[in-house]
Amino acid sequence: MFTIGCGQSLAKRWLGATPGLHSAGDDMSIDIRGGRAESTSQAAKRMRLYRKRRRQGLRYVRILLRVTTIDDMIRFGLLEEGQRERPEALRAVVVYLIRQAMEGRRHRASR
Repeated sequence: MFTIGCGQSLAKRWLGATPGLHSAGDDMSIDIRGGRAESTSQAAKRMRLYRKRRRQGLRYVRILLRVTTIDDMIRFGLLEEGQRERPEALRAVVVYLIRQAMEGRRHRASR
């Protein structure tokens, strides 16, 4: 282990923590117990989730919805007024509409 100054370890100096590289309140920590380093930074969490979704055959797509489109979803009974600001509710309606469109295409193609 590298030491600086009066015998203080480099890791302890950088992270302000004891060896093991854990520091309470930090966004990033590394666990070297068990022989595997595991990063818990926000970027690492996003990358792990991205890779997990890719393995499951999922792709993440962000779309913009006009307020008038959301109004139409409410008017057609696909969404309740109180759900207009809830991303999960909007996602569910968009997924539903895509599935309906795909089913319609499959049905027409099988005739």
